Amino acid sequence: MSLFWRAVRRVTPSAQGEERRVGTAEGDIPDLFRRAGLENVVAGALESRTEYAGFDDFWEPFTFAVGPSGQYLMSLPGEQQVAIHELCRAEVPDGPFSLTARAWYATGIVPIS
Repeated sequence: MSLFWRAVRRVTPSAQGEERRVGTAEGDIPDLFRRAGLENVVAGALESRTEYAGFDDFWEPFTFAVGPSGQYLMSLPGEQQVAIHELCRAEVPDGPFSLTARAWYATGIVPIS
């Protein structure tokens, strides 16, 4: 998603992106767990790699207005959508490519009272 949101901020600098959403920064989730009183909190990251057949394979899901990125894209006027499309297109190679995604997680134990 960082590739997409970098392009968005070049077109609409005031865009918030997803970084303000809970759980998108390292440490968010375990901090919430600890503040909720959980014990033995363990945190980490899960990574996955997604293979794309080409740029269209990467871009098409954004056009379905799913999730924060797709909803944001579809809320913009057509010329801004095109500008974001072109900026993203310039960042990926021709042909197949892959991107790595990271998700933060935490586990904890509810204390016995």
